[in-house]
Amino acid sequence: MTTGTLDFLLSQEYILLINEDNVATVIDPNILNHLVTNDIECCMEVTPSNSFHLILTSVIYSYSQIYV
Repeated sequence: MTTGTLDFLLSQEYILLINEDNVATVIDPNILNHLVTNDIECCMEVTPSNSFHLILTSVIYSYSQIYV
């Protein structure tokens, strides 16, 4: 059975994929302009992680497993 979600996403020129801790993410128009102007197909932000983030992620994962 197919839902058409993949076909819909592939039909879009740009998509923003985020995880649950970045729901309020705002796209910087300067970065988007750079990607479009230079025909960059994929861009990923990589930031250093800290122990609190790892603990929080584990707790969220644990809670999500309880309620699934």
